[in-house]
Amino acid sequence: MALDDEEIRVLKSAQCPSLSERSILSYDIGSDPERHVHMRITANTGNGQFNAAWVAYDAIEPLLMKADVLSGSALASLFRGTSVNTAGFILAALKHMGAVDAMLTKRHSYQCRDLDAFRRELQGLMDPLPAPDSDRSSIPNAFTGYRPLKESRSRSKK
Repeated sequence: MALDDEEIRVLKSAQCPSLSERSILSYDIGSDPERHVHMRITANTGNGQFNAAWVAYDAIEPLLMKADVLSGSALASLFRGTSVNTAGFILAALKHMGAVDAMLTKRHSYQCRDLDAFRRELQGLMDPLPAPDSDRSSIPNAFTGYRPLKESRSRSKK
């Protein structure tokens, strides 16, 4: 089931190099109302096309854990009928976040790391978030989508 942008609350936006290191990717980590984590690619400085739809991390993790050796094709089943680049771009974001590492013995191959620390990081992104219909006054500024303006201080010359 595809989710609308309005159903996902962006928890983190970041940039990382593509796996080829020829472009910079932008990606989002988000949470749905049931507090399930989702990912999406939002931009690519290179020419490669991608699907910007949200994908559930619950669908990604079993594929990461199943494969001894990972490449973008390990995630391809999640993106059937869309750009073949999307799976590799998601893998690049996962590498950037520490969920996978490049294999030293095999070129263009990756391996899943111990995902406990990665899961804790994802949980940490969600922990400060209240339920969607609760009082939002306690949300840290990093999660409200705005930063307060710095008060301007006039400097007078003496």
